[in-house]
Amino acid sequence: MQKLLSLSAVVVCLVMLSSCSDDDDASRTDLLTAKSWSITKYEVEFSGQSIDITEDYMDCEGDNVITFSKDGKYNETPGANTCGYEEALTGTWSLTNGDKTISTTIDGDTDQVEIHTLTSTTLKVKGGTIDFDTNGDGVDDAEVQLYIILTGK
Repeated sequence: MQKLLSLSAVVVCLVMLSSCSDDDDASRTDLLTAKSWSITKYEVEFSGQSIDITEDYMDCEGDNVITFSKDGKYNETPGANTCGYEEALTGTWSLTNGDKTISTTIDGDTDQVEIHTLTSTTLKVKGGTIDFDTNGDGVDDAEVQLYIILTGK
């Protein structure tokens, strides 16, 4: 009986180890620095439901390319659609708050965003709260969490 329990424990451990994805093994730094990132979607969360608001909030930044380098450098390069005002941004970045927050410093100004989801292809960050029309009457009636979703390429 003891051998059967030990064998069962080994099988359970092997199944658990093999079910882990590569993202589980990679550090957040590795995931962020392995790709270039572009904003692909904006959404809000209300009553447990995600609502896509990309059409209302995506302006010129959709073709920008953001890179985080392992040596702590941050670069944001505008794409062809600059709306006449976007320019390249350079600065530094780091993970803070137990690797739950990305902190960027550009021209002496520091900004922080909380990571909601990070995989090898998706970075979803909390972009603060915004006023939002939750009942469709044209009047903003609630403050909701804004999420910015970036895709790694």
